[in-house]
Amino acid sequence: MGGGLSGAWIGWAVALVAGAGASTGLYMALRPYRRAAAVRYLLTALVAVWALLPWRIAEDSGHFAPAFIVLLFRGLFEPEGEPAAVAAGLLLATAIVLVLYFVVVGVAFALRRTRAGGPN
Repeated sequence: MGGGLSGAWIGWAVALVAGAGASTGLYMALRPYRRAAAVRYLLTALVAVWALLPWRIAEDSGHFAPAFIVLLFRGLFEPEGEPAAVAAGLLLATAIVLVLYFVVVGVAFALRRTRAGGPN
C-alpha cells in the first residue's frame, strides 16, 4: 500500500463538503424567516445526517456511500434491490435527530420561561 489518499477518502471528503454546503445553503435560504428559526435548525441537521450517514453499498462489499444515495439506487435502478433496510436506517436516524431536536427545544423553552420569571 502506497501513501496518499484513496478514492474512498476523496469521495467522503467530497460528500462532507457537499453535505456542509447543502446544510449551509438551506440555513442561509431560510434565514429571512425569523419565525421559523427552530425549523431552520431542524432541517439543516436533517440534511447533514441524510448526506453523511454511511451505508454499505452491497452486503458483500466493504464499500460505503451516503445512505440516501444507496436508497435511491436500490429503489430506482436495481431491479432486485431491497431499499427497505436503508429506508429503515434513514428513518431511525431521522427519529434520533427529531428526539434530540425536541429535547433541545424543550430545555431551551424551559430555560426561557424560568429566566422570564414565569411559573415553574
